Amino acid sequence: MRETQSSLELNSSETEKKEYSFNEGLEEIKRQVTSLLKSKDYVVIAFNASGTDVGKTYLSGAMRSWCYEQEIPFCNCPQDYSLQDGIDAFLGEQLEFNRSGGVIILEGSAGVFFRESRDLIISFKQARNTSLAAIGEEIGLPLNSIDIWVAIYRPDKPFQLDKSTDELLGDIIIRNEGAKDKPYPL
Repeated sequence: MRETQSSLELNSSETEKKEYSFNEGLEEIKRQVTSLLKSKDYVVIAFNASGTDVGKTYLSGAMRSWCYEQEIPFCNCPQDYSLQDGIDAFLGEQLEFNRSGGVIILEGSAGVFFRESRDLIISFKQARNTSLAAIGEEIGLPLNSIDIWVAIYRPDKPFQLDKSTDELLGDIIIRNEGAKDKPYPL
């Protein structure tokens, strides 16, 4: 299995990343997943959200629906350590679709990243990849890296970055204009 550049390092071309609307970002994720599945069995997507109610769960649901429509087995995990819990359903989908491999969505993988340096993000990515590889080995899946990091935010809940020194953890950045606060009972 080959590693994608985005899974381990940042390069100078990433300093000016394109932002996508929600729908454009969803299409870009689908495009990248489709491309990656041509060269590897498993694609791992991780989300980095600027806060609560920014559309992370909705985005994950849209990806799950797309995977199901495409007959691509998928596993949605709130955290990477919960992958073990979701693996039985994932393997069941592989049987249902008569297909090995698939998409693994780590919905709550990064939490909120504030004011992080380039070196810290590279280090964080390496640590997450090492952790994922260990979990993959434990459950018998050839997982060695998070392939696509998706950063999602709302304009009124932006990532708190110092543009001169900080880096955003995301290969795809989604500005979700349509997300709203959920009504929480008191």
